[in-house]
Amino acid sequence: LEPLKGITRIRTDFAMVVDSEPLHIDIPEATKVRIKNGRVIGIGKRLKKFDTIDAGIFICSPSIFDFIKKSLKEGESTWNDVKRDWILDNPVTLYDVKGGLWYDIDTPEDLARIRNLIEKRTLWKPRDGIISRYLNRPISIRISNLFAKTPITPNQVTMLSFFIALISAFLFGLGYRAALIFGGISAQISSIIDGCDGEVARIKGMSSPFGAYLDSVLDRWADGLIIFGMAFGYSILHSSISIWPIALLALLGSISVSYTESKFESLFGKPLLLSWGLPVKRDSRLFLFMLGGVFNIIPLVLIIVGSLGIIESLRRLLLLIPQGEKSQ
Repeated sequence: LEPLKGITRIRTDFAMVVDSEPLHIDIPEATKVRIKNGRVIGIGKRLKKFDTIDAGIFICSPSIFDFIKKSLKEGESTWNDVKRDWILDNPVTLYDVKGGLWYDIDTPEDLARIRNLIEKRTLWKPRDGIISRYLNRPISIRISNLFAKTPITPNQVTMLSFFIALISAFLFGLGYRAALIFGGISAQISSIIDGCDGEVARIKGMSSPFGAYLDSVLDRWADGLIIFGMAFGYSILHSSISIWPIALLALLGSISVSYTESKFESLFGKPLLLSWGLPVKRDSRLFLFMLGGVFNIIPLVLIIVGSLGIIESLRRLLLLIPQGEKSQ
């Protein structure tokens, strides 16, 4: 609604929101507006020459109601008829949103298109990792749309994701084959649900710094507990402690990636957007944890997660050294 704030300051008998640069409108079906010398001279869907599009939002003084009654008595039957009557003798103040995000919804197909448009603009993140972009996000958006119809809050969704991660850690800790499979699947489900809290927050307008902080803290705890569960289950099943140094490597790699990104943002006041990077974000880690459980390759997955995390952290540090020297 930000583009519409200015219209509330207009003091006139009839103000109309228009769009001279419509991006998401079916022009043949839109109500068109013709302007000449700063005055509206035509309104209608069948205008062949027009200058802007009627966005369907109006601010009118109480006098409009008497005018509507008069128009109805004279045989006019639609709102467009009333507007055409008005412009014959009265001025219209136009407020141009110039390509703003709005949509004329008349059919179920229109509704489906605008939902898809809103999802792309507000729910998809340019910083998503490869697993989030192509696997998690298409699923989580569907789940979030269902959550949005319930009283559930974003923080409750965060807790749900953490609870599923605890289940994953517990199953990994059991160590036997079936538990590893379900532990891996639970880790991936937790990863998908982890994207829902932010989506629900944006859909419901409930985003908050505390919610983002809670999500970040619980994500770190969840990662650590899953890694611990994987190592514990493997060590019990194989009666070996050799997995623990590997688990420590995975934990350091996971923490390093998250810390270097969040620390950069807090110090430099902007997101860490580097030209390329290894697939080490949380979505990739949990996907690898799933593969480790399903295919029973726990040590290999922990080595990959740890090594990639540390390599990526060092790469970021080296790339940011010139920027750090400039700021001194």
